Amino acid sequence: MTAKPIYDESLETEYAVLGAMILDGQALIKALDILPTADCFTNPANQILFQTLQKMSADGIQIDTITLAKTLRKEGTYEQAGGATQLGFLAMKVSTAAYVEIHSRILLEQYIRTKINQVVTEGLSKSLNEKEDIFEVAEFVQKGVSDVMTNNFKSNDLTMQERIEIERENRARKIKNGGGGISTGSKVLDSLTGGFVPTDFWVLGGRPGSGKTSWMTTTIKTLSMAGIPVGVVSLEMSGEQITQRILSNISDVEAIKLRNSNTLSDTDLQRLTHFETMAAKLPIYISDPATIRVQSIRTKAHIWKRKFGIQILFVDYLQKISGSNLNFKNLNRDQEMGEVSATLKAIAKELGITVVCLSSLNREVEKRSDKIPQLSDLRESGNIESDADQVLFLMRPEYYGLTGNFLVDNQEYPVDGLAVGSLAKNRHGSVGEFALRFENKVMRFADYHARQAPEFTQFPKPITSNGLNEFDIF
Repeated sequence: MTAKPIYDESLETEYAVLGAMILDGQALIKALDILPTADCFTNPANQILFQTLQKMSADGIQIDTITLAKTLRKEGTYEQAGGATQLGFLAMKVSTAAYVEIHSRILLEQYIRTKINQVVTEGLSKSLNEKEDIFEVAEFVQKGVSDVMTNNFKSNDLTMQERIEIERENRARKIKNGGGGISTGSKVLDSLTGGFVPTDFWVLGGRPGSGKTSWMTTTIKTLSMAGIPVGVVSLEMSGEQITQRILSNISDVEAIKLRNSNTLSDTDLQRLTHFETMAAKLPIYISDPATIRVQSIRTKAHIWKRKFGIQILFVDYLQKISGSNLNFKNLNRDQEMGEVSATLKAIAKELGITVVCLSSLNREVEKRSDKIPQLSDLRESGNIESDADQVLFLMRPEYYGLTGNFLVDNQEYPVDGLAVGSLAKNRHGSVGEFALRFENKVMRFADYHARQAPEFTQFPKPITSNGLNEFDIF
């Protein structure tokens, strides 16, 4: 028996989309590109019609009411889809395909709204049950909403011609901006990696005392002074401690004096007053939770991207992040870290930003005479090595009590103030070691051969148009 009735005012938008898909081939492509699933239609007959049109398009079948009816009969769904009455109605009802994009987006919005309401309703029900862990309930809602948004927007499926056009535009932009990605602040590292490239996931590894956090705060300072919005999720240091390090970097007031304020001189206080005013305007956004799950980082990154336009996200550090704790309760720590690293990589791709995550190393590095870390030293590694686009290690010979000269890339350097950068993985180019200088008093890194900033006898000139003054070397 043919389904009835064929007309329902509440389904007007569904009829408009389906009629346009039958009427016009371009409208069909646009609707299929916007709507991820037949569930965007609430009427079962309309769901069948959408699925059939989707299959016919994939099979290269020319679409009109006759071929659609033939395909429905072949699939045995003709009557379920409304039969001749429904197809005739759609053909008569829709006379233009001009608004198919608008109507398709209305259906998508309604579908997403329904799915989010389902997640929130279930979350509310769980929250009222005192036996439920409220933090797991919050994580359930965050993950559910994030999954709805991630799963219901079509991926950027493009033809090779479209990809080539995008590549041309990107190349022109890079040439105009004088390079590839965003400068890391180190000319040597930029030459190896092309800088911080959108969608890349970096891992910065080192043993305690190697300077991971100092490298991070140095880089945050350099990026933000160039006007680049930076997000920081720190589980290792408090927001106040990160702020102190950035102020020490900018002002040249010793970090230990900032921690013990009673040792600050009048000159120090004068410098801090000046540089605090400047630093307050920097686009740095810091979150310092005691614990966090990776899905919460994903949610926070989406908010920061939308609200502040962050281009780089730093996370300190990997081993302190928990997995979703929803589907991974029975997995070991390596597997949980696999989920964490995969999610951090996904954040970079979803938002078109660079994610830089600090990581601790196991003790194997201590057994080597040169103390240079290797990829196998990544602690609780999971899939970190495979997920990361770049893996950078830091090592300071002084920390291990080494004396004399130290060999870096076939060149000897005195160990005093020396740090060794080791790019152990680079998905887009070569790997290698390079020398850095570590200024311990202000917790600052620089390229080893970069020009040293002089002692300030007066406050430096304001930041230039490119965001860097003459002595910003890292």
